[in-house]
Amino acid sequence: MERCTVLPRQSHAPVDLHFYYYGSERCSPGASWGPAVKDHYKIFYIHSGQGVFRCLGEVYPLTAGQGFLVCPGVVFSYEADEANPWVQSWVAFHGTYTEAYLALAGLSAANPVFNAGTDTQLPSCFRQVRDADYPGESRELRITSAFFQLMATLLDEASGERSGSRPPESRRKIYAARAMEYVDVNYSRGVTVEELAADLGLSRKYLSRLFKDETGISPQQYLLKYRLDKASELLRGTALSVKEVSFSVGYKDPLLFSRMFKQLFGLSPRQYRESFVPLADA
Repeated sequence: MERCTVLPRQSHAPVDLHFYYYGSERCSPGASWGPAVKDHYKIFYIHSGQGVFRCLGEVYPLTAGQGFLVCPGVVFSYEADEANPWVQSWVAFHGTYTEAYLALAGLSAANPVFNAGTDTQLPSCFRQVRDADYPGESRELRITSAFFQLMATLLDEASGERSGSRPPESRRKIYAARAMEYVDVNYSRGVTVEELAADLGLSRKYLSRLFKDETGISPQQYLLKYRLDKASELLRGTALSVKEVSFSVGYKDPLLFSRMFKQLFGLSPRQYRESFVPLADA
């Protein structure tokens, strides 16, 4: 069976992550920066060595395999160790929905540190961003692609969905948005709620609870209404037969489709279509 994995789009939850710049540095002993602020987000990863990061009055001693997040408008500073200064890479970015995506990794101004370990794919991702930066018409696309891969890796390695826990509001909204987008793309091929949950990496029970909290209806109800709303559009705006409309919205059984359609709209598909046919002039 064909599958299609989608990301949130503008109608529900925009990706809206904009790459700014990247860099890396083998710091000299005691090298420091700040205290100061940035007007964008910045993620640092420590390849080796150690140092200290300071933010919102907290002091974080950090070492290889760890990293930290800098948020816009938040005063921070950092300092490499005198005896074993760190080697670090960073990437800077912004976007109106960035905070919600970082929440998937449990990162925020109040919780800016993550532990990825030294066997993580992040060093490779940083290298890919660097290697994508060479002249050519596709430069922007190359760098953006590598940046998105880095962010996806960070979310995968730092999030770790905890079974039975209630995720932050921003994370719940993103899961609900992804579910709606998945339906938008896959409704016509008979997608099931089980497949939807599997694509999101959640149990059906967990997704159903989360989705209903955010939308007021279950994923099954949303999928049903979405399909039938699409069917109503086809009945009003095309000359497709009822069977063709049924298959177009993911129903292989036209009789089942007609029954579900009548339950929602109070009319059979044929009656519904006829109700929109203009009366002939007398």
